[in-house]
Amino acid sequence: MNVTIERIEYGGWPNCCRLSNGVVDLVITTDVGPRVIRFGFVGERNEFVELARDAGQTGGDRMRLYGGHRLWYAPERADRSYGADNFPVQVDILRENSARFTSAIEPNTGLLKTITLTLAPDIAFVQVDHRIARPGSEEPDHCAAWGITALAPGGVGIAPFQRRPTPERSKQATGGLAVWEYTDLRDPRFSFEHGFVRLRQAADAHTAQKIGLTTARWAAYWNAGHLFAKHYSTHIEPEAPSDIDQGSIIELYTDADLLELETLGQPAPLRQGEGPTSTEYWHLFRRGREPVSADELRALPRLWASKDAG
Repeated sequence: MNVTIERIEYGGWPNCCRLSNGVVDLVITTDVGPRVIRFGFVGERNEFVELARDAGQTGGDRMRLYGGHRLWYAPERADRSYGADNFPVQVDILRENSARFTSAIEPNTGLLKTITLTLAPDIAFVQVDHRIARPGSEEPDHCAAWGITALAPGGVGIAPFQRRPTPERSKQATGGLAVWEYTDLRDPRFSFEHGFVRLRQAADAHTAQKIGLTTARWAAYWNAGHLFAKHYSTHIEPEAPSDIDQGSIIELYTDADLLELETLGQPAPLRQGEGPTSTEYWHLFRRGREPVSADELRALPRLWASKDAG
């Protein structure tokens, strides 16, 4: 089935862009952002969260989360990460199944952000390319592209925190965790088993929780019979350990509204003409029950390795 790209009204924004292959669809805001505000099976619920307080809003210098998938600057800094991307987005159709979305230059950060989406023709698979630039500045800055996917409430995030040791590395560390000032590993939303961390989203939560994983290459979110997964290409390894967030590659965050699966790309210089990039891959599967056993968890990457989605 061919991919269609069309302009639609969505969530109070009149100029959104919809990509669909008949299996799944994506909706991207172009009055603000860019935000991938929707991803889901066609005609079914949105896997991403939509924050009602921000729906249809445009303009102004106050940062809004909106919901969906966004691109931020890492490490997290108030003067860089929290850009007010409340202005129209440039859209370039690259191919029949691919489009590039470029933000306006953020007035309070000077950053220019680009998200390029390529939708497979007949399965629930999307390639997501990120780029951050800072036109007009020669001031060097070392940062990473931070891909943040905010998911609808009620599910559970899953990611590996250990690699299975090889015989020659059997006595060496197999993983690492990063924590934040507000992280409390005693919180019942966390569970650790079989080398995996599980973080549940709870609407009655009074605190946020976050954890970073230094060896993970994927994370997934199970919610009401659907499994959303995002991962890096399995053959890509960082050129050097990152000093951002204690070397985290995958991060999970939750509060009372949502759960986020976050990826940190390889840090790179940010100056005129160049900046950090990252690529992640999204899949969506129908999976009636939450994966629980060690065998189920270890088998999850085989789902997207086969690209047998839908």
